[in-house]
Amino acid sequence: MIDRLRAFFQDTHPVLVVCGYSFTDDHLNEVLLDGLRGNRSAHCFALVYSSIKECEIAAWQASKHVNLSVLARDGAVIGTRRGSYKPIDPSTIAAGVGFDTRPPSKELGETLRDGKCLLGDFHHFALFLETQFGVKAADQEATEAS
Repeated sequence: MIDRLRAFFQDTHPVLVVCGYSFTDDHLNEVLLDGLRGNRSAHCFALVYSSIKECEIAAWQASKHVNLSVLARDGAVIGTRRGSYKPIDPSTIAAGVGFDTRPPSKELGETLRDGKCLLGDFHHFALFLETQFGVKAADQEATEAS
């Protein structure tokens, strides 16, 4: 698998989406980061389940590599710059796009909710892929019935 990853980075414009990797395996990191350094048109998006503080190794690597983006639950490192998500109005986002779409809590006095990226959770990542590329089960059943 390591050899396949090395070969993958030899492609013209490889894009790698990693979901659930913690960046704690030095051997795998070496291959991944060497591939990004060796092919400046390559890009890796790391979708992290936890907060940005809990994935410090990944965030630190992304701060050094412009073509490594880390998207954590409460913040991201993109283009070597670290930041948190802006508050969002849930009514402007469709369900299943990978962001927390719960309405603001009136009890807590919220009018907007701080942005939370849920793509590091396999369930939400799969829902996102389904909204982008998939056929929903009800649509598929209707198609099969006709």
